[in-house]
Amino acid sequence: MDKLANDIELMARQLPPITLEEMSGIRLMNRTDQKYLTNVPTLKRLLELTRGSYYAQEIDGQRVSPYATTYWDDLQTLGMFRQHETGRAPRQKVRVRTYLNSDVTFLEIKKKDNHGKTSKSRVRVPSLEAVMH
Repeated sequence: MDKLANDIELMARQLPPITLEEMSGIRLMNRTDQKYLTNVPTLKRLLELTRGSYYAQEIDGQRVSPYATTYWDDLQTLGMFRQHETGRAPRQKVRVRTYLNSDVTFLEIKKKDNHGKTSKSRVRVPSLEAVMH
């Protein structure tokens, strides 16, 4: 494990855990996202300042879950990618995401409306290969 991954794992371990069952009561399929770029020292400080306000999802003792994602798009226009890069709304993306620790795979469609609200629909599928054939 590299230093950055190790630092993130250690930070996640300092948050109280929340299980998948407990997460089921939290509405994540319809949400407004705010994303920020930061460095590790700033992230550590933010987590210290917000201690008690956030949890780390834990599955089978794991707080950090690597995943592999394949996005679908029109290869000629890269329309969905370009909409995302230019900040266009409304927009959508279609992807297959596999959580590597559990080998669980979902086909997902994410949509963002003109107000910045994100909605996600997903269905569990056997594998990426099953979706492609």
